[in-house]
Formats: sequence, structure tokens, C-alpha cells
Amino acid sequence: MVHTHPLADRQARTLTIGKERRFDGSQTVQHLGAHNAADGDGARAMRSAHGGVAVIRIGTSGYSYDDWIGPVYPTGTSKRDFLSIYAQKYRTVEVNYTYYRPPSAQTLAQMMAKTPDDFVFTLKATKEMTHDRSQDPDIYRQYSDALAPLIDASRFGCVLLQFPNSFKMERANVKHLELMRVLWPELALVVVVRHRGLVEDERNFDFLRAHKL
Repeated sequence: MVHTHPLADRQARTLTIGKERRFDGSQTVQHLGAHNAADGDGARAMRSAHGGVAVIRIGTSGYSYDDWIGPVYPTGTSKRDFLSIYAQKYRTVEVNYTYYRPPSAQTLAQMMAKTPDDFVFTLKATKEMTHDRSQDPDIYRQYSDALAPLIDASRFGCVLLQFPNSFKMERANVKHLELMRVLWPELALVVVVRHRGLVEDERNFDFLRAHKL
């Protein structure tokens, strides 16, 4: 699955380094993503829906931006109509609000109703999971329970684990990734870290592949 900015390139989240920009070219950030697209509920659902063939989807990180009125959304467009118009152009989106607060099944169902049947959602894990390194099983259970409408409708892509710049493959962080896989054994998970050291040791990728990340 590839997420792109409408006016700037964005990386394919499979062992690649890329950049993300806003329309004005500001806030450029290098990042690295790694995942095994062959595993997890989202990947299986997409393969099933397309006869077992891998699917590349083009989308963006978020869709609710005021400065997209004009380039993407017609002048005067209400924010409540952003997603339905966006979904006419793209077939996937990265949901960012879930970094700040966990998703709710009701909200996801409402978002799903504004998009076509083949539209797929990727959601960021909450900051408690990726930045605070929470080990509370209830937080993970509540999050995954909220995904039920997407999973049941084969509209779930993956959960994006976006760690801070300081995240390295150190023992404590490795243990945290192992715990997240234990708590979410079936979900498709994508790991994004911003420390270039990750790509300098092939053992890091061996670990990610071994844990279906």
C-alpha cells in the first residue's frame, strides 16, 4: 500500500525511505517504514477481494486540511464532505486522529459510510502505545475492538506504529514490539521509525519479518 501526498511524493511503506510534505512544501520529514504486506487481517481481506493478487493503493496521510480547499476540494466545501470527495480520487487513507485518542467503532462506521466499498483505512496507533510504551492490555484490546466494523467489511488496512525520532532497536524497544505483536497477534502492523540506524543492520529487518511487522 502506498500513501502519497496529492502534490508531493510519499514513500511506499515497505522498507523504503521517503519524505512527506504539505502543499506549501513545509515540514519535510524523512521516515522509514517496514512491513510484511502478506500478513494480517487487512492484507488477507485485500488479497481475497482481488483474487489473491497484491494490491497497491494510493492515498494520503490524513485528508482534513483547510489548505486543500482549492487544490483538492472545491471552494466552499464543508469539512463534513471532505472524506466523501477525497474517496472519489483515492482508495485509501491514513487516519491520524487515532494518535491522539483511540478510535471508536461508531466513528469508523460513519467514515466507512462515506467511502466506496473498496476503500481501505490505515490507522495510527495511539501515542500511549508508541511514545509512552504502554503495556496495558486493555488499551490494546479497546483499540482493536473498535476496528470491528472495518475488519468485518474488509475495509481495514493496517495499524501504523509511528515511533519517535529517538526510537532505536534497543532491548527495551524490541521487547515492546514483541509485546505489541503478542497483544495484537492477527492485526496487520506497520512499523515506522525515524532513526536511520534501523537500515544499517539487516538483523533489524530480520526481526521485523520474524514478527510479521
